[in-house]
Amino acid sequence: MPAMSETMTVAEMEERFPNHWLMIAEPVSDEFGRTISGRVIFASEDRDERDAFIHAQDSKDRPKRTASLCTAQRPAGMVMVL
Repeated sequence: MPAMSETMTVAEMEERFPNHWLMIAEPVSDEFGRTISGRVIFASEDRDERDAFIHAQDSKDRPKRTASLCTAQRPAGMVMVL
């Protein structure tokens, strides 16, 4: 997927890329550290493809700040531990 130039909110990303793993450049975070907007530079339904994209980027071409987001719905009762 080619890099997108438009900044989107997370809600817009979730609507445009359902069930995808996203790589976000220039993320903006809220006071709790949650990503609220940014520019999608990669999207795939396959997490391994997202990981390969990250590792294939040359460090000089890589954005200084990035975030990763999964837009898939979590099953009811699933808890995430960080």
